[in-house]
Amino acid sequence: MSASPLPTQFNTLDPASSCPRILCLHGGGSNSQIFRIGCRVLEAQLSNDARLVYADGPFFAPPGPLITGVFTEWGPFRSWLPPDLGVGPGKGQGVKLIYEDPTDADMVIEQIHHSLQKAMEDDDRNGATGPWVGLLGFSQGAKIAASLLFRQQTDPERFTSLPFFQFGTLAAGPAPLVWLGSRESHQVGGKSSLDPLLRIPTLHIYGTRDHLVRSSADWLYQCCSPDSARLFVWEGEHVMPTRTRDVSAIAEMIIEVLRGLAN
Repeated sequence: MSASPLPTQFNTLDPASSCPRILCLHGGGSNSQIFRIGCRVLEAQLSNDARLVYADGPFFAPPGPLITGVFTEWGPFRSWLPPDLGVGPGKGQGVKLIYEDPTDADMVIEQIHHSLQKAMEDDDRNGATGPWVGLLGFSQGAKIAASLLFRQQTDPERFTSLPFFQFGTLAAGPAPLVWLGSRESHQVGGKSSLDPLLRIPTLHIYGTRDHLVRSSADWLYQCCSPDSARLFVWEGEHVMPTRTRDVSAIAEMIIEVLRGLAN
């Protein structure tokens, strides 16, 4: 039996809303529609403060490990990195080059950019006018969101086709960061020239029963400066929290950041 079509909007924001916008990146083997379902409670709690806009990853992928039941009919499934690229949990900390071949890396980066720009342009066409202020990512989407922020921090003048995002909300994000800039700016004289700590503000969400990101040593949180990173741990698995008390705590942290940006 086929799944029912997903409503185009969960919240009650006017399409021409001037609310600040947060670009949302789903996990590997998922898609924007499924991620919107997972974020439905958070989106409702942020409806007066932010507009969540969902992007689709550029690469087709098999369904993720938790895409079961009704969601098996919700393909095609996508990812932000080619499915055969091993950069998940247990791969170590620091900043990883996504390919040894710079041509391949450039293709991946270009495809990620295209997907993000398409989602933003589509939302502009829908009449939204708010500034782009942040990123929200889950699992592989959190890895890419953090990596985009890290590139912004390290090489801010090079990639101006995307907005300057001022914070990230990273749920179930596995280390390491991946380098999404030029190979030349990553390495000087054969050695990494990068400080591996992300210093742009980030909010991190992890479940105590997450079987995919089991150890805190594998958390993206460990790649971020303790001065700019906040951590929220909840009793859950490798999913976005939907229980009201958990989502309320996350929404409050996001709203606090948004109000700080406005001052």
